[in-house]
Amino acid sequence: MKDKRWESSSMVIGGTCLVVLGISVMIMRATFAITMIELIASLLIIAGVFQLVALVIGSNDVKKSISLTTALASIVAGELIQLFPKVPVSLIVILFGLYGIMTGVLKLITYFIYRKDHVKGRLILLLDALLFIGLGLSLVLTPFARVGQLFLLLGLYAVCLGYTYVRDGFELIIPKATKTKYKRMVRFNLPIFLVALLPYRALQAINKYLGEYDDDGEVTEFVEKKEEVNPDIEVFIHVTQNGYGALGHVDLYFDHEIISYGNYDQDSFKLMESIGDGILFITSKEKYIPFCIEHSKKTLFSYGLKLDQEQYKNVKAKIDELKSRLVPWEPPIMKDPEHPEKYQDYGSLLVKDCDAKLYKFKYSRFKTYFVMSTNCVLLADSVLGKAGTDLLNINGMITPGTYYDYFEREFKKEGSFVVTRTVYK
Repeated sequence: MKDKRWESSSMVIGGTCLVVLGISVMIMRATFAITMIELIASLLIIAGVFQLVALVIGSNDVKKSISLTTALASIVAGELIQLFPKVPVSLIVILFGLYGIMTGVLKLITYFIYRKDHVKGRLILLLDALLFIGLGLSLVLTPFARVGQLFLLLGLYAVCLGYTYVRDGFELIIPKATKTKYKRMVRFNLPIFLVALLPYRALQAINKYLGEYDDDGEVTEFVEKKEEVNPDIEVFIHVTQNGYGALGHVDLYFDHEIISYGNYDQDSFKLMESIGDGILFITSKEKYIPFCIEHSKKTLFSYGLKLDQEQYKNVKAKIDELKSRLVPWEPPIMKDPEHPEKYQDYGSLLVKDCDAKLYKFKYSRFKTYFVMSTNCVLLADSVLGKAGTDLLNINGMITPGTYYDYFEREFKKEGSFVVTRTVYK
């Protein structure tokens, strides 16, 4: 309980500081940006001067650890920033502009995918994409003129993020009136680039903790239960040590079935494998977990959710709806079952090692997979949203890292419907 009170206090204080900072940024805007840049410049000059002094009067050990070039570069950089403070401020604005353009382009790609697949409601996505691109271009082309507008938005974001932290901090130690009355609402999360690698960092911490134990090659489970109840649905977040898998993958376990979505048809790959036909597969938990750990060298974080009757009914209805839009798909191994050793694509391995059933979508926004939008996280979220997960991202982009961060916090909260946490390694 002491740990929870400490974490709760930290989140409330941190969130309050974010709110105060956000309000200050919204009031001062361009003045705030220039003041911060000038402060950084002063710190660079002071650091450089201290290094020069240490080179003159410091001990031999201190002198060996300091570079004259670094000290002079620090002073010169600080002086230049003080002479031309608008330049670094403009660079900050340009970076945000480029981020906005990139986000808009990704939304535009998703729009064209939805258009090809005849997905309804895509016009809003097109307008959203054009808005992001337009705002991004305005920031890039006239950066200093847009400092005020940008920092107004940043201040507003800081206030909303701070409120989220304060609310989460109180909920860590104050039970909700009832854990079954969740409703879908906008949640402000950390930027994607900050949460994307959270599962990987957790994996690093686990590996460090388990470094003293021998690996006997068997799947090991580390289970924590907040309540002595069996969860109705589990959310699996995968992560690997290397490669794209460090960003994670998400799938679900419901009614004795693993339900997973991805890009597994090699013949349909486009844009460096980021786009392809969406594949949903169903398999057993008993075969799938060892396959993930042994074949893909993954560590799996599982969060168990306890649902009430209405939530369970809504989740089941959504999964049944998804299944009604499926048609069976045969990976290469099924067309040549007498030579299974020839096929090492992921879909074939799922069939060979997990007895998985693979499907494509006849129609749906999941008909085409796109790694930056219609991905494994979006499909899982379309199901879990029916249970009331408070994870509707204002920008529409949710990563496995965002899910990990959310479920970690919900598991720690009193009265939340996340009742178990398991690590499979």
